[in-house]
Order: sequence, then structure tokens, then C-alpha cells
Amino acid sequence: MVTVGRVLTLVWGYGEWIKWLTESVSCSRSTASRLMKIFREYGPEHFSVDGEEGSNGASMQHLNYTQGIILFGIPEEDREQFIEDNDVGSMSQRELRQTIKEFFRGFIKGQMGNIFGEGKVIFRTRLCFLLKNT
Repeated sequence: MVTVGRVLTLVWGYGEWIKWLTESVSCSRSTASRLMKIFREYGPEHFSVDGEEGSNGASMQHLNYTQGIILFGIPEEDREQFIEDNDVGSMSQRELRQTIKEFFRGFIKGQMGNIFGEGKVIFRTRLCFLLKNT
């Protein structure tokens, strides 16, 4: 997924992108967008340019496409720890979504006492992630 997303990211915007995508790659525009997002979210930090595994790549390798997409619901700064704390690779979609809901329930309980200033903004932002992605 990361490699395909990288290639799509490199060729995006050249010539007749949509025509090339549908004829040569047999991929829809939305799938291509998701694959490019997977590369942006998981690729640069976790894999080097030559394809070698980066320092954080081990926990990301066992994810499938759908798990990678579902994990966009976890803020980027918390995602690696979430993957390490949970056996995400062996979870079904339903189990993963439920675990993400539990993650946010824990976060919300931790934020309840901090309702002023920046904490309120962070709380609302993460709550929006939960509602949008589950």
C-alpha cells in the first residue's frame, strides 16, 4: 500500500491523471486518494526512500489497507502508540472500530477536568475524529 501510494504521489498531476489512473492502473480516484494518504501518513516516517524499514516501520507492516484507513481516526501523534498497545493486525474491522471508541472514551474521561483553554480545543478536535471515523 505504501509503495503504491508513493508511486501515485510521484506521478500525480502529470498529464491526464484521471485517464491514466483508470486505464493504466485500474484504480478509482477515491482509492488512489486513499493510497496516497496512506503513503503520506505512514510512508515517509516509517520507510526510507530505498524501501528499507524505518525505525517505526515494524508495527505498520502488518496492517492491511482497511486497517490503515480506519486508523486515520486516531490522531497521528497517538497512532504509533495505539498500534503498539493493541494487536491491530489481528483485529477485524468491527474490533478495531470498537477499540478506537474505547481509546477515545479513555481520552474523554482524561479531558473532562480540563475544560478551559487549549484542552477544550484538543477535546473537541479528537471528539470530532471519533464521531467522523466510527
